[in-house]
Amino acid sequence: MRKEINIVKEETPTVGVTQTNSLDVNSKGKGDLMNSYIDLTELEKETNIMDYKNLLQKAVDKLNTPENIEKVNSGERGSITEFVTIPLGHIDYVTREEGLAGVECKLNTILNSFYNREPFLNDLPTFVSKTAYLIRWFNEVASFGRLPVSLISNPQDSQESGIQMENCLLAKDRGHFMTVFKMMITENRKLDETFWKKVRTKLLKETNEGNSTPASLVKFQETGMMETISDLNSKGQVEYSLKDLIPSSWYDKIYTENQILEIRLETIETHKTEIQKENNGENDWTPHNFGLTELTDELISNADWGYNQSEVDKMCSDSPTMRGENTFLGSRKNIKFSGSHTEPLMLSKCYEDSPFDYKTYEKLAGEKNRSQTYVKGIADALVTTDDMKVLLSRIESVATVEDDNGYNSWLKVKDAIDSHYDEWKENMDSTTSKFSALRPNAMDTGLIYYKGLEDALEELNYKRKRKGTLELITKDFCDFFVDLIENNTSVYERWVVGKNGKGGAEASWKGKFNKIIKRLFDRFIKEQLSAQSKSISPTKLKEMKVRDMRRAASNVGLPLKFPMYDNPRDVDKPNENKFKWEIIDVDLTNVGKALALCHYKSEANGGLHTTENTFIGPGGDNNRMGDDDCPKDYMSTNGDFIKRFKNDISEPGISDDNAEAWLNTIKFSKLSEII
Repeated sequence: MRKEINIVKEETPTVGVTQTNSLDVNSKGKGDLMNSYIDLTELEKETNIMDYKNLLQKAVDKLNTPENIEKVNSGERGSITEFVTIPLGHIDYVTREEGLAGVECKLNTILNSFYNREPFLNDLPTFVSKTAYLIRWFNEVASFGRLPVSLISNPQDSQESGIQMENCLLAKDRGHFMTVFKMMITENRKLDETFWKKVRTKLLKETNEGNSTPASLVKFQETGMMETISDLNSKGQVEYSLKDLIPSSWYDKIYTENQILEIRLETIETHKTEIQKENNGENDWTPHNFGLTELTDELISNADWGYNQSEVDKMCSDSPTMRGENTFLGSRKNIKFSGSHTEPLMLSKCYEDSPFDYKTYEKLAGEKNRSQTYVKGIADALVTTDDMKVLLSRIESVATVEDDNGYNSWLKVKDAIDSHYDEWKENMDSTTSKFSALRPNAMDTGLIYYKGLEDALEELNYKRKRKGTLELITKDFCDFFVDLIENNTSVYERWVVGKNGKGGAEASWKGKFNKIIKRLFDRFIKEQLSAQSKSISPTKLKEMKVRDMRRAASNVGLPLKFPMYDNPRDVDKPNENKFKWEIIDVDLTNVGKALALCHYKSEANGGLHTTENTFIGPGGDNNRMGDDDCPKDYMSTNGDFIKRFKNDISEPGISDDNAEAWLNTIKFSKLSEII
């Protein structure tokens, strides 16, 4: 049950209750406030602001009583409502992003509900459109309607997930309008001339489409805005706020024009349901939005598994790949619903362990009903924010992989698909969508390619799953795909459209997957395995290499067990990328204790476990090298290892405790050289 919150109220004669159960502010000071705000003194303005805050507080206090809370929580009443009329300039509004980030709220603060979609303002056309709507609202031709908010009767805060519902009011609608209002009015956001020209174009378009436009707005959008910008520019100003551009008589309406605020005391469940109804109209929610709503329930009731949706939202909105700015997942650039940036990542995570088959392919396209997908795939699976960061990083590494000439590999694939289709159309005098369906642009195709690549790593026995290895496999796959299109065209066409344009893959998830995508990966993996046929297991290869060292050790004066120097990363300074020299005990009778199987061409760069590509070196130094390739003379007497060793560690005296280890290090390089 909600605790009643006792707040000391400031009594004011300007606050009254109407007979319609609505609260309003009566006139005070200089005549009618609604017509004379610009004429008020600063003191009168401050008094007026306090009056409105008290007005809103009075409505909240009237709802927030033990009796009302009990009625709502018990189910005796579905909700209890109070109406307040208040200018928007006097509303303390906190955006969804601010709320999830932990901005402190008060009981009369209106917070855009965490159940609501994040306003889609990273999309420039949307931002422009909403700004134009705000200007038309200033001119009283665009309607605000009402602002429905909830006072939650059974609140549950979740600090870890950034969710708060105590000591605040939760807005159920008008998220775009109020967020733009806050950006443009409260924060006085300044933008360059290019942006405002786009806004002007949108305003003119509204007029040209026959929407009502009064003479004052016609003058503003045709000449007034640009004349003001030109004047300000001549004074050295290059960015402009809305307040800079619109007439003061318009701007002051934020303090004088009353809007309806509907405050309902209601439960969390009622609040969520009402949000879904409020938003299911002209701008319908998507399955992704409903899925996020159900996930929010889990974050409220069980928020201790390390997942924060606001952080996931932020990193996806910051990702060029999730924004659709790369060829891979490029179609996302045209997706225009709130929260769209997170959809590919969340779907990919939810179906990460699903089979590589047509059923998963279909799900990655976006299900019709996804209300429980994120609950099962993220909440029930205890997916953390860090898990999502890792997955995003891997998807981005796949999306941005380049060939040796710096050309995006997926763009090469798309170009090859399109070029072939152009030729096919001309030769066959026919058209089909089957070829374009293979482009990596679409969410379903891009994500099933990504899943196929991750599965290929397993099939090819790359167990460590380094990003470098994933990038290499991606590059190889794209090269293979392009080669198939350009040099094995008959096979490619037979898979897609059949022989002579008849047959091929059906236009279904099952048809596209089984007859094209699965075959594509099966053949790719087969070719990769063929290239690995000369490979030897790492264990066996190390045994062979160490055995050779045992046989030759006496030739350089080394026993089978001896101390020598290694150059590992300094574990005491993990964040400083520091390395140190330390003495290790080598045992050639124990499969090379303290030694490692090293690669001239690293695994991350495609190096195989072959006799020619491997050598034995100190284990710590091998980890230090990481994904870097090693020159063929790396461990020789003139190689990088010994050069670095001699530079860092001076030759000790014959009686020095470290003399034996120092000398053995030199002998080890000689042994490596003769091996």
